[in-house]
Amino acid sequence: MAQIASSLVPNSPLTWLTPNFAPVVCGVDTRAPKFKEVREAVKAMIDPKSSLVYWGKGGGSIIKGFAQFSGLDRHAVASQMTSVTADYETYSNTSKQFSNSAALLQNHSGISHILERLDRAYSRMFKRKAFLHWYKGEGMDEMEFKEAYQGLKDRISAYRLIQNQSTS
Repeated sequence: MAQIASSLVPNSPLTWLTPNFAPVVCGVDTRAPKFKEVREAVKAMIDPKSSLVYWGKGGGSIIKGFAQFSGLDRHAVASQMTSVTADYETYSNTSKQFSNSAALLQNHSGISHILERLDRAYSRMFKRKAFLHWYKGEGMDEMEFKEAYQGLKDRISAYRLIQNQSTS
């Protein structure tokens, strides 16, 4: 798992990974949709509706991804994934628990939208010094909050840079 995580993070500031799973079903449903072709599984897996993280309508681009397929032909998966433009590593198995499914762990530039929302909420609370007294009581300094805020800004700009490069 550490090897997968290290290959998904091309450089240190880009460390926010987002999961996708297809088909998205509630609980163990025997009537869950089955993919007739590997192409359908790949398309459903990459679809933003299959993401377990909503980053808004801003889109973004996949920096790197790791895809796992269960119950699908390994050779068909490999040939289909080469047609996808993003950089993916793939793994196939014949799991009985999740037959005919696909999971994706990706490093996606769309996470910058979530980080921007966090940035806005954090700055509003920090301006009012909300909850700051609790942390000061535990020995933290206000400067540590400023450093963390700057780290958040740096990550947002790094993801934005990647997103702008992919749209250019």
